[in-house]
Amino acid sequence: MATERNEDQVVDLSRDVHGDPDAPVAAPASRGGLESSPPWRIAEALEALREQINTLAPARDKASDGGVGDAAHRARSSDHNPWVVDGAYGVVTARDFTHSPGTGCDAGVLAEGLRASRDPRIKYIIWNRRICASEPRDGQAAWAWRPYGGTNPHDHHVHVSVQPLKALYDDPRAFAITSVSATPSALPVARAEPGLEIAAIAAAANQLAQLTPLLQRLIDLKESPDLTVAAQAGPLLSRYLELTQPRSAPAGSDGLRLGDLTDEYERLFSSCQIRPEWAGQVSWHRKKLLAFQPRYVAVGNRARIPWWVIGAIHAMEGGFDFATHLHNGDPLTGRTVRVPAGRPIATPPPYSWEESALDALTGHDLAGLEDWSVPATLFRLERYNGFGSRRKGINTPYLWSFSNHYSKGKFVRDGVYDPEAISKQCGAAVMLKTLADHGDIAIRGLDDPAR
Repeated sequence: MATERNEDQVVDLSRDVHGDPDAPVAAPASRGGLESSPPWRIAEALEALREQINTLAPARDKASDGGVGDAAHRARSSDHNPWVVDGAYGVVTARDFTHSPGTGCDAGVLAEGLRASRDPRIKYIIWNRRICASEPRDGQAAWAWRPYGGTNPHDHHVHVSVQPLKALYDDPRAFAITSVSATPSALPVARAEPGLEIAAIAAAANQLAQLTPLLQRLIDLKESPDLTVAAQAGPLLSRYLELTQPRSAPAGSDGLRLGDLTDEYERLFSSCQIRPEWAGQVSWHRKKLLAFQPRYVAVGNRARIPWWVIGAIHAMEGGFDFATHLHNGDPLTGRTVRVPAGRPIATPPPYSWEESALDALTGHDLAGLEDWSVPATLFRLERYNGFGSRRKGINTPYLWSFSNHYSKGKFVRDGVYDPEAISKQCGAAVMLKTLADHGDIAIRGLDDPAR
């Protein structure tokens, strides 16, 4: 069993490396691990943080605290290894602090307090299946939470890594946290001369905006009544969607039929739960679906398809952008370039969104069908993107991303699969589940009035 030692206790590290999966891989500053490294010590900034937490919660449980990894940990890319060299010592630049709300230390409060502080010493924080870094990562702004795909969910302790620069990791000043047992207060804005106070409010608002997921910010900017802002946001949104939207799995259904998967779809849909770290984004997707419902209904009436199926596909393929093809999110100014390429073929570009949507839905054999039960709907949505995730042994993120049925693995380019990539899109089934849970739709059949 791999362990981690400090003066308080020994904890198990065997299930995780405590690394930031989206950070560039850096070569260690010294070769080998504890067996070949110089004597080690903990970074002074982390020791100061530990003392500060102990002062705020003197009776806290320390069962999952940790500092340095043992020899079995040496080959892993982890800040718990003393790979940063300072003279005769190797420096450990990470610590874990136990989640023990009953004894005064709530790791969630600690994580949020450190995140809100924007302390330049912090490299990244991992807590309860989420990670935030002090630099932008994988489409997320600096300090924004994103899913953490490590096998250890970090729900028993919070992990804090500091920067590998001596001026930062050995800076012993106190961190800007005042409590580890109560919800942090809102961003403070000191009262001052009106002009200065307005500037402070603007700065605080900008900080909060940076915590909003990038897709939401880009869509809001593209929908701005300021035409200049909207025009400049359009290309940024298009490029973001090109980089992040779901890619097609290799063609073929592997012989799968609806009857083969009916029980699975019913079981997964009934047990689907939104992951807490994504609850805000799922709520945002629901609001967008309802806001655009009239346009989806208009196309659905012509194609005899429930509006919510069209809306879910639009979210997945076009990020709610009505300037893109429903086939795959390519711009409406030309025919599709990516799979399926060359659509629509009946008329020349440019196309209206409705014209392209009808072509996409007809081309995927979705128009005029009668059965829109849960299994039939999910089967057709999964087929829309491809069944390739099944060959990789995972539930497809196209349906289940942001839920308890998905953690990592996705096609990053058409036909190219990355087992460590994590979808940043809300899955189609998750959208339908939240609509159903709120009573916005009833997924039964074509005759249902909620269609």
